[in-house]
Amino acid sequence: QIIELGAKINLTRRWFLRGELGFSVDFDRGRMIDDDYSSVNGQHLFSRTNSDVTGNGTWYLNLDGGGRVVEYAGNRGYLDLFGGFQYWNTKYEARSVRQEVCTASGIPGLTCSPAGTVSNQGQLAIVNTTHWITPIRVGAQTEYRLARWFSLEGKVAVSPLSIVYNEDKHVLRTDLQQPSFTMWGLGASVNADAGVRFQLTRNLALTGGYRVWWNRAYSGTWENHPIGSPSETAPVKELQTIRHGATFGLTASF
Repeated sequence: QIIELGAKINLTRRWFLRGELGFSVDFDRGRMIDDDYSSVNGQHLFSRTNSDVTGNGTWYLNLDGGGRVVEYAGNRGYLDLFGGFQYWNTKYEARSVRQEVCTASGIPGLTCSPAGTVSNQGQLAIVNTTHWITPIRVGAQTEYRLARWFSLEGKVAVSPLSIVYNEDKHVLRTDLQQPSFTMWGLGASVNADAGVRFQLTRNLALTGGYRVWWNRAYSGTWENHPIGSPSETAPVKELQTIRHGATFGLTASF
């Protein structure tokens, strides 16, 4: 679950500034899957393990400024255009290691536990942290009133440039530094919200809807950090983060 706190300041009848801060309150459910591939005798899955996600969470910051470009006839609503900045951070911690797949001959000199083995019960195994920085995004927001107390709402923001930094810490591996693997990349992002508004009083309203946030890197560099030998690099083929779910809110105007 995510709690979001936001404020909008109307500088004039047309221009506004807006800020939103969100953070997770429950992020200790799920599984982290770790796949390792080998190119020996043709590319194939060498090892697959899963671990329990135990924390820590996610948080984000949106800062936007914009203006009203259309007011619908009959005081039915409006269309705003805006532009701004977004920072999005997600951190997963995973504990215990359950072996699902093990092809011991996959990488000469390396071994893995037989499938079905559970080890390091309760111990921290992997920490993954992803930072998405979107320096410039543009979007539109609209509200259309079907009745005095009921409205439809929509908001979308897009950016052709998002900067991503991702790092993995494989805490139990003694052959790797911390962080063990890092990735830098450039990508694109899309945020979309659709919902309804119920006006309780002149200054108080309930809102509900659905939200989809998506970031995807289209270029970048992956690098490993072994102990006692030089790092290796490879091009990033795909790195993406997607979050979606229902939203419920309470807004007040002054």
